[in-house]
Amino acid sequence: MAQRRHRGGGSVGNALVEHPDVALITFTGSPEVGWGIKALAPRKKVGLELGNNAPVIVEPDADLELAATKIVAGGYAYSGQTCIAVQRVYAHHSIRDALIERVVPKVEALVVGDPLDDATDVSALITPSERDRIVGWIEEAVSGGAKIATGGDVKRDVLTPTVLVNVTPT
Repeated sequence: MAQRRHRGGGSVGNALVEHPDVALITFTGSPEVGWGIKALAPRKKVGLELGNNAPVIVEPDADLELAATKIVAGGYAYSGQTCIAVQRVYAHHSIRDALIERVVPKVEALVVGDPLDDATDVSALITPSERDRIVGWIEEAVSGGAKIATGGDVKRDVLTPTVLVNVTPT
């Protein structure tokens, strides 16, 4: 049997992956987990969508209020922990500042707190190591010239919802 290196829904996921009645497996997520699933199912059809970096492009004729609402919903639902979470936004230079002026207050209005409270929009990341990894990305972006428009702090072990501007392509 292949070594089980992936984490998360391991026991249930492995049972489904290895079960003889399951003929097709699809997975969307990290390359590490996806390739681990593929290794556990060498004789099955496996479809993988790995390592997304979901962009949004906003054109000059866009409804900026609607775009800002959708960007925030897409970026911060499930505390941003979905493979299709909005991770970068490209806005035409003529509307860039107006879009930022709409996005930042919406992000600042997100309720950070207990995931069991229905009023909470954003809670802790899945593990402290994931939080620290993202804090490292923020620090790297800032050292490369990006500016924090809002967030970027860790309060009570929760990374506050963050918007970076002037981020380089790298």
